[in-house]
Amino acid sequence: MAAYPFQQKPLHLPHSTKPATPIPDRLGHGDQRADAVSASLRQGAPTDARGLRALIKALSASSGATAAKEAAAAAVHAHAAKLGLDRERTVRNGLIALYLARGDRAAAGALFHGFPDGRDVVSWTAMVTGHARLGFADEAVALFLEMAGGVAVDAVAAAAGFAACAEVRDLALAREAHRRVAAAEVALDVVAWNALVDMYAKCGDVAAAHRWFRAMPASKTVVSWNTMISAFARAGEHGEALALFREMQRAGVRPDDATLVAVLGACAQLGALDTGRWVHAYMRMRLGRREADGVVGNALLDMYAKCGAVDQAVAVFDGMARRDPPPPPPPRGEVRNPSIRLPESIRPQKGPLFMPLRPMPSIQQLTGPLR
Repeated sequence: MAAYPFQQKPLHLPHSTKPATPIPDRLGHGDQRADAVSASLRQGAPTDARGLRALIKALSASSGATAAKEAAAAAVHAHAAKLGLDRERTVRNGLIALYLARGDRAAAGALFHGFPDGRDVVSWTAMVTGHARLGFADEAVALFLEMAGGVAVDAVAAAAGFAACAEVRDLALAREAHRRVAAAEVALDVVAWNALVDMYAKCGDVAAAHRWFRAMPASKTVVSWNTMISAFARAGEHGEALALFREMQRAGVRPDDATLVAVLGACAQLGALDTGRWVHAYMRMRLGRREADGVVGNALLDMYAKCGAVDQAVAVFDGMARRDPPPPPPPRGEVRNPSIRLPESIRPQKGPLFMPLRPMPSIQQLTGPLR
């Protein structure tokens, strides 16, 4: 058996008399991962569900769609069908998720609808999440409402449904999704709670979002606080956003970049320069960030500029420029893409890089005298 070009170890399956096909521990990325899966199939793929799930999981972990990945997905599915394992629930659910990760809704739908008696909460959730991720939020919401009408929903499914409703931004659908989850007496985890708050906020009912934020268990995470702070900021309730940030500080929750961006945006809208300066000092002293960068740097720069603190805005800008020096220019006669070269006739020529210019007309000559 040819060796894989990466580290591997045999995968011993239960009730086997010999090691199954080696499943690589490190499959690389992109097409390399797809090629590894195809090689496993060619060299004697596993003959049970556990081995197939390992191959499906390895292929699903590689995002994007290429010819190699499509071929590997089709090969895994064909091998599962040959063994009759495409009807095995965990394998089928894995294939549904795999096809949706590849963007193939038709293949995923054929598997999902082909075995109506074998669909469970995992397969339904895969369909909801996959459609939402591909930008088909309306279909995702319809699937979730159908699911919640006849399948036992869990916290993971509830979070997926709430997230899909947040994308659709239809308050009536959001309320119906919440009603069905509540009727099923689903025990929400913190991820589902966060999705619930975000759903109401993005559907325009900030009061309901705040009410359910307050109803959350004591285990609020930084994402919980960020969701509600951002909801207030998007709704123009900047004072409420800052008040909630202060409450977050008292609760001992460490802010992250999303928190800082939302709070600095609220400061910019309110002209709350003192609070903005406090956030900047907090970043330097408590978070150890002497210079702001990225989206936080832009938010800080915008806050100082809108609050009229021009000198501090310039200082932030200079600090960002020091952290992000411009890339070096390309070699003479070449552009950024090394596979493209300019023809000799338009390449820079040696010699003085100047030419005589005619005097430019004045503004008065162009527009006439100022009145």
